[in-house]
Amino acid sequence: MGIHQQQMKNKILAMKKSIFLITLGLASTFIHAQQFLNTGSIEYEVKVNVHRQNEGNEWFERFKDRIDQFSTNYYNLEFGDNKALYKFSRKGSNKRTFSFGNDEDENVWFSDYKNNTFTKLLSLDGYTLISGDLKNISWKIHPEDQRVIAGFNCRLAQTILFDSVYVFAYYTDEVNISGGPMGLHGLPGMIMGVTIPRLYASWIATGIKAAPPDLNALKSPTKGKKKTIAEIQKAVRDLAKSWGSDSKSWIDQMLWQILL
Repeated sequence: MGIHQQQMKNKILAMKKSIFLITLGLASTFIHAQQFLNTGSIEYEVKVNVHRQNEGNEWFERFKDRIDQFSTNYYNLEFGDNKALYKFSRKGSNKRTFSFGNDEDENVWFSDYKNNTFTKLLSLDGYTLISGDLKNISWKIHPEDQRVIAGFNCRLAQTILFDSVYVFAYYTDEVNISGGPMGLHGLPGMIMGVTIPRLYASWIATGIKAAPPDLNALKSPTKGKKKTIAEIQKAVRDLAKSWGSDSKSWIDQMLWQILL
């Protein structure tokens, strides 16, 4: 090999090494930035087996064949300043939907993780507000079970709510806020995916926008009549009876959805 050829080879090797180091540096910077992401917004795709979820509702059974078995909707979680606002964004492809006394499009969840408080707006028998301390959720983490959701490395955790409802969640510590959809929280990072088998429902993040939200908009909803959880439980049972359904399993599912 001539001297000129050897010099060209050395230059090419040096160039490849430089490109590799630059690429590695950019990747490291991106990962580092992800690890400290503490403001932004997340879109969740929410899928529900409507037929299974409404078993025991006599009114629903009459019209079951006219309603799509599965529904898909999208919700947004905006977060910043250790607060989060979770609400409906848009409908998916389903055309025929069913909602029994609770228009979920109107529901809003506000969580203040710093002060450990929440306020939830429900469209149930008019506009209703529930507020109080965030649930003390005891999670069991399974670090060996991992998956990537919306480009973020996530670990599996599980818990039991309402004494018997298993909740499986994937969270990422690359988002530096202990939150998630609805009232779920308490993990060392953001919850990106959820499955609740007894609700026949799942939530999965489709993407994150790192741009900070309007922090002035991250505040508690105020419209509606304040009610206690006991009053909510009574209202659901009374509403169910007025619609000709007194199935305990179906009423329990309604309450779990409302109180999440």
